[in-house]
Amino acid sequence: MELDPEKTIICAGEGTYEGCSGGFGAQFHALASAHKALSHPARLMILSALGQCQQSCCGDICSDLPLAQSTVSQHLKVLREVGFIEPVPSGMRNHYKLNREKLAWYQDQSAQFFDQLRELESKD
Repeated sequence: MELDPEKTIICAGEGTYEGCSGGFGAQFHALASAHKALSHPARLMILSALGQCQQSCCGDICSDLPLAQSTVSQHLKVLREVGFIEPVPSGMRNHYKLNREKLAWYQDQSAQFFDQLRELESKD
């Protein structure tokens, strides 16, 4: 598959998508992982709940969701692994808070990607 160099998206100045050749840059992997982490409604609700307070423990988050604590814990793990939330040690259990820096990164990267995509479409 030949790609038109005029129609190549560069994500945050690093890593160029080279179509089917498998040359995905680190920034594309990071952005795709972030999108995947947000692909479940429970994770969006967790972020929303954490946005309404400074920090919260898993049990408090569970009271806002129709899910078992073990399920919420798995969703927290996904959000923690991608960096959207951070654990805050508090006695025998962790509390969680939003990582606002990572969320700002995600917003900026997503906006940049879609802005570039829109620019490419307007070249046609």
